Amino acid sequence: MENTSLNNRKTDILSKLKSMNSGYYYKIYEGKVVKSLLDKNFDGSTRSASSLRRELERLEFKIATEALNLKHERELIKEARALESDLKRAEEKERLERKLRFIEEDAKRIKGEIEALQKELDEVSDRIRKEGRARTKDREREPKTAQLPTIKNDDGRVNLGDICVIKKKD
Repeated sequence: MENTSLNNRKTDILSKLKSMNSGYYYKIYEGKVVKSLLDKNFDGSTRSASSLRRELERLEFKIATEALNLKHERELIKEARALESDLKRAEEKERLERKLRFIEEDAKRIKGEIEALQKELDEVSDRIRKEGRARTKDREREPKTAQLPTIKNDDGRVNLGDICVIKKKD
């Protein structure tokens, strides 16, 4: 009875490991995709979104409050638009970096759970093996009582009563 519950537990652990392994490899793949997007679309010179946001707010405040000639004000507006596009790119980069960080944390957590399940699986498998060995030793220790009777006499010949001839029906 104990062996069947251990086998059921082993089966449960194996099914959990299978699903967790697929989830782990999905996270690894997803991390590679996000990392390649970061490398492909963003170079290292992109400034942080917070500094760009502060500079844009400062520039917009300057445009709104200072009395400037038309040419200088248009230049500042063009600069503000360029900062807005840089800000959008920086926010996108930071969003992808945050997503990559979360993916790596999830992969690390899943890997820890997988290692714990593998350790538990090893323990259950060892217990199953030990019980199997104990049953085998118990069977070997039992006297063999159900042996077939021998049909030979003491002198090595077979009694005629022990011989049976089966004929085919015609």
